[in-house]
Amino acid sequence: MLTIFNRIIGAVALLIILTLLAIWAFSPLAVRQYAPPFLAELGLEMSESSSIRLNPFKGALTVNDFALSELTDQKQNVDQSHGSNKAVISHAVIDVSLLALVAKQLAFDELDFDDLSITIERVQSQNQQSKEDSEPTTKEILKIAGYALPTDNPDNDEESVIEDKEQGSEPINWSLAVPELSIDNFTARVLDLDSSHEISLQNLSVVDLALAQNGLNGTLALSALLNEAPFKLDLEIALENEVIEEQETITGQVLFASSLDKLAGSAFSYLLKDQLNKLGGHLDFNLEGEVNIQANGIALALKPSYLEVQQLDLSLADAEVRESSLKLTANSLAVLLPNDGEISAEGEIALNGQNIQIGPSNSEDILLAIENMEISSLSFNAPSIDTLTASVNEVLLKEVRISQRISTNAGASESPAINTQEAPELEPVQSDETAQQIEQPSQPKITIDRSAPLLELASLDISQIQYKPEALSIESIDLGALDARVQIDERQQISNIVSIREKSIAQEALDEAVAEEQVTSQGNNTSEVEADIEKEKAGSFNFALGNFALRDNGDITLIYEAMTPRYEQTFNIKTLILQKLNTQTPDEFSHLEISLIAGRYTLIDVIGELAPFADQVNMTLDVNVKELELPKISPFIRTAAGFDIANGQLDTKTKVAIVNDIVDGNSEIEIRGLEIDNVGDVQSGSLAESSFIPLNVALGALEDSDGRIELDVPIRGNVNNPNFGAAGFLNLVAQRAAIAASQSYVINTFVPYANIVTLTSIAGSYALKPRVADLIFEPGEYELNDEQKAFVDKLALLLKDKDDIDMQACGFAAHAEVDFDQKESRNPDEAAELRRLALDRATQVKNYLVDEKEITSSRILICKPVIDEQGAALPRVEFEF
Repeated sequence: MLTIFNRIIGAVALLIILTLLAIWAFSPLAVRQYAPPFLAELGLEMSESSSIRLNPFKGALTVNDFALSELTDQKQNVDQSHGSNKAVISHAVIDVSLLALVAKQLAFDELDFDDLSITIERVQSQNQQSKEDSEPTTKEILKIAGYALPTDNPDNDEESVIEDKEQGSEPINWSLAVPELSIDNFTARVLDLDSSHEISLQNLSVVDLALAQNGLNGTLALSALLNEAPFKLDLEIALENEVIEEQETITGQVLFASSLDKLAGSAFSYLLKDQLNKLGGHLDFNLEGEVNIQANGIALALKPSYLEVQQLDLSLADAEVRESSLKLTANSLAVLLPNDGEISAEGEIALNGQNIQIGPSNSEDILLAIENMEISSLSFNAPSIDTLTASVNEVLLKEVRISQRISTNAGASESPAINTQEAPELEPVQSDETAQQIEQPSQPKITIDRSAPLLELASLDISQIQYKPEALSIESIDLGALDARVQIDERQQISNIVSIREKSIAQEALDEAVAEEQVTSQGNNTSEVEADIEKEKAGSFNFALGNFALRDNGDITLIYEAMTPRYEQTFNIKTLILQKLNTQTPDEFSHLEISLIAGRYTLIDVIGELAPFADQVNMTLDVNVKELELPKISPFIRTAAGFDIANGQLDTKTKVAIVNDIVDGNSEIEIRGLEIDNVGDVQSGSLAESSFIPLNVALGALEDSDGRIELDVPIRGNVNNPNFGAAGFLNLVAQRAAIAASQSYVINTFVPYANIVTLTSIAGSYALKPRVADLIFEPGEYELNDEQKAFVDKLALLLKDKDDIDMQACGFAAHAEVDFDQKESRNPDEAAELRRLALDRATQVKNYLVDEKEITSSRILICKPVIDEQGAALPRVEFEF
């Protein structure tokens, strides 16, 4: 009996073994036999080399050389290469623990994949909705390994949820356990509309993964290439499913560390094609932190991390960012996302940037360029979006350019080229000779640089910024070397300013009409508007600035082409200080200090105390001006005054005190060597003989014995209607008798300098006037040679010996210094170039006397430059005492 029982057991065991062996042996054939019909229903087909073998002894599934492709490709005899396959598995082992299945646990003794590839596609298809609707609709389809996922149907989802509730289905108490999972060489090809991406997974390692109804735990390490950009991700997951207040709640912690290196942004620009015209650059980041999930919300905490964009090239509809690099570093960051309420955050971050450039998208012009930017230690706290507070230790910008035209030089002004070789050798002539009619020159070209930036800053340093919703305070703003260039063209518009026009003129007009209509429709709601104004005043924003200063020298160049001749002047700022601005204390006085030089000798100093935020004007102001060249400002007053200022210097000392809008002050004015000329731009004779008009005679009544006009002007009244009085004129007509010295005295005085000085009688006067011989220049030249320096040396001896006299240096240019064709009129820019040459000659003489011979600069007055149109005129500098 026992023998029969043993034989039965043996036979059954043998049958089971044979069955298992048959499954192991014939499972690949069974898969090839029964899988194709099932795959065909999905539109897929398996390659003939695919092998799937089941080992029933271990519960292991082994896959070799598996390839899956779309059925349409097979029908068209497409070569089943790696590129056309939708899924490829070179080798995989899936070993399931059979004993664990008894305990409702899916556990893997071995889970290993090697050399996998899969294709993920997002495509759009058009289908006709109905016969009545002629417009086709577009639907997006997502395919994974060639299989099109079912389209979501909200109605079906809702029905399934209701059905599950009605059936009262119990949750399946199964669990998943993966002691170790390793995937090597996994490639996912993503075809997204018309763009393609490749995810190359070099290694994926999962350790101690446990998924059950009560939680999720495990460790994941991933190393991949995203479009050839190295990407790493490490996760440690510890989540629990708890029941809190009769509700299932997930709590726990996720630790993460991730990095990405040089991901090209251009591959993803199509995703933002409605917002961006262009997207370029590379993205780097290194993030490390933890996510804590609690019953009341989710908390994110970052450890030191950074996000960097290199060579960002981003184009919007009207503006673009060009090849700029930005790096955001978070030293600490905490973000709370509560289940109920607003998001809150706090942390400390820093922002660095290099080669930042912003400009309009339709040209190469530059709106803002920053070579280097550092925003260090930005700390912030935002319990809610409306209660943000922040503090910044320092904002440092280096090599800043604002508003620079690059794309075109069209419309640039042109000036004549000075001929230094072909000017004829001319003999000197007397100033009273008859002027000769000379044909005007042609237009050789010198282009004005319209590509110069409106403003250049070597550095901008802003320190200790404190921000609250109701206030902004800054401890100091320091400017490095400043170079501003304001170019105003003939239309009185700033020609080198760059703007970004967001709307067309028609659209702006339409918006304005809509705004006016809204104002009209709301005209009866004045009480509500007034209430809003009062509310706005009650919640006004406060601003405070401790110190604003120019740390280095600054230059401001003004070029004004809306007049003839063109006005050009450079102002060198030596001091610029503004201190103690605070809107919360409107009665507190701020300190202002400005010191600048115009040209080489004009000094302007301003020192004041003012209360800019008070309801009434309160201030004290001291303004001192020394050696202001009046011919420089003549073009601005010539139209209204009807005359030019041919020569003269102005000194002023002004002190003004304003208390509650009441003005009390005084201005001491001294004018030296003032001469008034007609409005003509070109002079035919010499300066001494033809520039005097009756107004000069009238002004002579105010001059003292040294040719100075001294005025004492009180300033009184109200800021809205100030009164300027002229009282206490010093040394009026009676004092002119002091210069009625004998002719013999004058002659004897200047005899030692007879080789450079001659004496002429002033028409209608009772005195002799010393006249220095003219200093002749070669055509086109303005620098002093050795022979000319010897002449000026003797002139310096005269000035040192007679330290009570002033001298005028008047530069002349001759028509023969310009290449010309026969023309009836001179181009205004050609005339401006000649006047500039004449001015440079007089300036060179003055600079030599001041720098080399130590003559006081205020004693040497520069006249308005003159073009001498006489045919035999020589380039020269004339002198007057």
